[in-house]
Amino acid sequence: MWFFKKLRHPLPKFPQSVIPIFRNGCEVISYESFEKLSVEMDEKLNRLAEDPKRDHELQKQINSVCKLLISAYPDSDEKKKSLIVGAIRYCILNDDAISEDIFAAGYYDDVKVLNYVLEQLGIQGAFIHFGH
Repeated sequence: MWFFKKLRHPLPKFPQSVIPIFRNGCEVISYESFEKLSVEMDEKLNRLAEDPKRDHELQKQINSVCKLLISAYPDSDEKKKSLIVGAIRYCILNDDAISEDIFAAGYYDDVKVLNYVLEQLGIQGAFIHFGH
């Protein structure tokens, strides 16, 4: 008999585009490509941090989780590497399911994707608490 553990941090079903956008970004890439992706992530996080309208505490948490995932990449198996790449790519997108540039709640989908990947990787204690 199989027992499936219910996810505490599933991917959101709304908007419907979150899951396909995330899954399309999931793949194992070379270390050189991953380095470029890491630089892109840093550039986006720095750009968003400069905006006075942003929730800077939430932005710091997202930044911290992204750096944690980036540091976990080299020692991860292929499935986990794929999830890490998908999460970083999702967070970099300017036109993901809920854009950070348009909506005040634009981080919601990014946080859900990051928490999902943290749970899949078995990383406890780093989950982002959004809207509390």
